[in-house]
Amino acid sequence: MSSLKKRFKNRAFAAGVNRDEVRQGAEELGVDLDQHFQNVLTAMQAG
Repeated sequence: MSSLKKRFKNRAFAAGVNRDEVRQGAEELGVDLDQHFQNVLTAMQAG
């Protein structure tokens, strides 16, 4: 998880992703960013 968090700070990683929208989504869901990343990764792996 720390690797993803570190990469998230690098604008070249997932350059098309609006980081403000990701943060806002986590906030709207009532979870911190780490938990949001974990939830998304889990959903992607299950899919």
